[in-house]
Amino acid sequence: MTYTIKKLQQWDGQDAYGCRGEIHHDSQGHVADFHDDGNGGGMWVEPAWKSAGKDRHVYRKEEYKEFETWAEDHPAMPLIQDAWGWPPEVPETTIEVLLVEHEIAKNVKKGYLVYQEDDSPLAHGQRAKQGRKVARYNEENSAWLKKELPAARCRNEVGPVWEEAKQGA
Repeated sequence: MTYTIKKLQQWDGQDAYGCRGEIHHDSQGHVADFHDDGNGGGMWVEPAWKSAGKDRHVYRKEEYKEFETWAEDHPAMPLIQDAWGWPPEVPETTIEVLLVEHEIAKNVKKGYLVYQEDDSPLAHGQRAKQGRKVARYNEENSAWLKKELPAARCRNEVGPVWEEAKQGA
């Protein structure tokens, strides 16, 4: 099963960034909606609606339950729990991981040199800069990044740390 974020909107809030979007399953489609106003507090997540005939809509509860189960079993959750010392909220924290990966994938697709300095699944990917210019991904710039930040993960070349943890298990 693969879940992705679609229709993502982001803005600056009082306490952090705000966002809203949809969670989509690769075959079931739209299964959940999420919203964080960025003014403190947590993220709001609920099942998506589906049409159940003329002028009638119902929650996609079964699909949402499958998403919650997937979110609880996500390989990033044990790493986050080890770092925090307590269990993360599910599915909210899993959506945060999906948001980080969504942003990284977007920048990699645009051809930027993207890296993470921290091994946390919630560490945001950064576009490398040389002076004031954002670096494009190529062999020369990748070698430069490895020299400047040897501990950084070049996300153009390797996946997230939780993928490696999943393979090692």
